[in-house]
Amino acid sequence: MKLTSLNINRHRRSNAAFTLIEMVLVLAIIALLVGAGVMKLTGVMDAGKEGAVKADITAITSALRLYAMKAGRMPSQEQGLRALVERPTTAPMPKSWAPQMKDLDSLMDPWDNMYQYRNPGLKGSEFDVYSLGGDRTDGTEDDIGNW
Repeated sequence: MKLTSLNINRHRRSNAAFTLIEMVLVLAIIALLVGAGVMKLTGVMDAGKEGAVKADITAITSALRLYAMKAGRMPSQEQGLRALVERPTTAPMPKSWAPQMKDLDSLMDPWDNMYQYRNPGLKGSEFDVYSLGGDRTDGTEDDIGNW
C-alpha cells in the first residue's frame, strides 16, 4: 500500500484527538481545584462579613448619636433602631425627628438579621448595637458589637 499525503493526514488526525478518559480526567482535576478554591474562600467570606458588620455598626452608632442630638435622647429599647428610619409612635416622643438611615434594609446584617439594640447597654457603653452573627443566637462568641 502506497502512503500518500492524504493517508498520512488522516492518520495524524485520528491520533491527535483526546480520548473520553483523558477528558474525564482533566475535568476531575479541574473540579478538585475549584473545590479547593471554594474551601479557601470560605474563610475570606466570613472575614468580609465581619468587616461589613463593623462598618455598619459604626454607621448606626453615628446615626444614633445624631438622633439623640435632634430628639434630645436616645431611642428607647422599645423604639429600637427603627426610630432611625421611621418616626417613633410610642413614648418618649422625640423633640425633633428626621430619618437618620435610608431604609430598614440598612439595619440588616450580612446574615439577613436585624441589628440588635439595647438601651441601656450591658457591655459598658450607654447603648449596645450588635449583630447576632452567623449562628443567629444572642450571647454567643460570634456576636459582633460596639463593645
